[in-house]
Amino acid sequence: MQDRFHALLKHRLLQEAQNNPPLFPWEKESVDYDAEPSRTEAQPALVAASVWLQQIRHMNLPIPMPEAVMTELLARCQSVLFSSLREGAKLVRAVDTLFPGQTQLLNNVAGYVMVSPARSKVAKLQDLAIEIGEELPQSYEGAIETQQMALSLLAAREILSTLMLTVSTDHPQLEREWLTELGAFTLKVGYETERLSIEAMLPCGGSLSFQGDESRSLVDRNDAGRLSLEIREFDVDRVYPLEIRLGEQDLLTFAIGVQK
Repeated sequence: MQDRFHALLKHRLLQEAQNNPPLFPWEKESVDYDAEPSRTEAQPALVAASVWLQQIRHMNLPIPMPEAVMTELLARCQSVLFSSLREGAKLVRAVDTLFPGQTQLLNNVAGYVMVSPARSKVAKLQDLAIEIGEELPQSYEGAIETQQMALSLLAAREILSTLMLTVSTDHPQLEREWLTELGAFTLKVGYETERLSIEAMLPCGGSLSFQGDESRSLVDRNDAGRLSLEIREFDVDRVYPLEIRLGEQDLLTFAIGVQK
């Protein structure tokens, strides 16, 4: 039954991709997701992600993700976070190393999964399964390749959404919470004219580091508690890296965007 489901889904997706290359909801024309734009942003350093995986374990996904897949997704999402690729292309790029040689199928699965963001994740994955009475498997390893692609794309979208904080005059305050092995980490960003405030509550000792255009702002502490930064040198319509370090090695990079 699984082989029949896989064959049906793969045939349909490849046929759709050939006749009508998929568009994401936010795109109006076909895009070559393999083509990286010439303008690139500086990429953040990637460090061991072990302490940060708790957040991914608690994502609202219909099937649990293996540790190795979660680690790869978190690292890849950080690597594309500052890319000038469109949002849909970032998702594909974030998961493509998990499915080498499957770019065409991956692109179309991405379009199939993302076409209606308001729908249930489970319903999206079961659309074709229902046609032949098949149910979703209990584990990622037991899923067919197209289901694994869909799960990975859903996880990547949630990771990237959490890592990106964009403030503006209309929405000057944002807050994020990220679960860690040591407890919850919270981040607040506030925007006023000519001033950007960043406040974090750390579950253990650590540091905040904001990389501006010409300088870096850094604060740290030896134990759990609050850290804050006030940034006055920044440009509107730019995205800046904010590195959060817990303990000695575990680092996660958020993207702080400022818009008019």
